[in-house]
Amino acid sequence: MASELIQGDYKLEARLGDTVSTKTVQVKPYVLPKFKVTLETDRQFYRPAEKVTGKLQADYFFGKPTSEAQVTLKGFVRDVGRTQVINLKGQTDAEGRFEFEFNAPDYMVAPSARKALAYLELEAEVIDQASTPRTLFPRCL
Repeated sequence: MASELIQGDYKLEARLGDTVSTKTVQVKPYVLPKFKVTLETDRQFYRPAEKVTGKLQADYFFGKPTSEAQVTLKGFVRDVGRTQVINLKGQTDAEGRFEFEFNAPDYMVAPSARKALAYLELEAEVIDQASTPRTLFPRCL
């Protein structure tokens, strides 16, 4: 590949015999995240319908808290597919903290007969005052 790529959409094609697969990918500069997001709950596991409490912490890499950032916290369970069951919105305080609480779903399904535990996945998105988004991918409870 060239040392400097032209940005835009590129179509990739793979052939094996009569089978052809295509995919369009977007080439653009990678921008490092400007802040770190951590998510903690008061416990590592919960029973259905139990109260979940926790906090999210957002801090810029240079040490200052990500204050007054918009937070969206989503919770997902797996049944036939991935189903969203929690949707909380709020804002970080002056210390970059967002505290939350909700009740775990009344009903959760284990992924298989071999795995007896069901999971609640938490996913957080934080958007700072400069409109820079940062997503913290699922944390399983």
